[in-house]
Amino acid sequence: MKYSVHVFIFLAAFSSPAQNYYSTSSMKFFEIGLANDTAKLESLNMELLQAAIFHATNLERPKKRQFKYGKNLEKGASFHSTEMETKGFFSHINRKNKKYKTPFHRAEKFNAKYLIVGENILEEIALDYKDNSVYDSELENGRYVFYHHNNGEIVRELTYKEIAVKMVDSWMKSPGHKANILNKEYTHLGVGVAIKKNPYATDDLPTVLATQLFGG
Repeated sequence: MKYSVHVFIFLAAFSSPAQNYYSTSSMKFFEIGLANDTAKLESLNMELLQAAIFHATNLERPKKRQFKYGKNLEKGASFHSTEMETKGFFSHINRKNKKYKTPFHRAEKFNAKYLIVGENILEEIALDYKDNSVYDSELENGRYVFYHHNNGEIVRELTYKEIAVKMVDSWMKSPGHKANILNKEYTHLGVGVAIKKNPYATDDLPTVLATQLFGG
């Protein structure tokens, strides 16, 4: 697991429109069936996972300071997660694309204009895998299935809610990331994810790259 945090302070303010996944409270969002569906990596609903991470993050905030959905922040966050996956880096600084180099640049390019901009990033295993035990994989019906080496049990796939909670818990265990999530100056949040396309040649477990882009 890898994660990082960054903050930028600049000028102006902008609010983004909401979409269907963001039209309800974060508590109610997790009561709907979709959030409890299994997140199958070969057919992942990216928008649903992004919304699940958004709402799981909101549950860490006081009710009076819930994040508003930042559609343009989401665009910047999605862009960065995809860049990290396709270009093979893990950093707040995109040295491979100078126009989108920093969190502020990414927010600005997608017309998300705020007084302050902050960012959390994370790489997290997308399965129910909590220790460092050895595991094996097999190709079954066109998809990889992972097994614990010692007992042969399948490494269980997680629901959208479980992946989101797992990722937010990781951020909350880190002081810098937690500070971003709880920062009362941030009013809007956008989340973007990408699946790390492991070749599985070395039996790497599949992971999700996630970016939280904050604005206030």
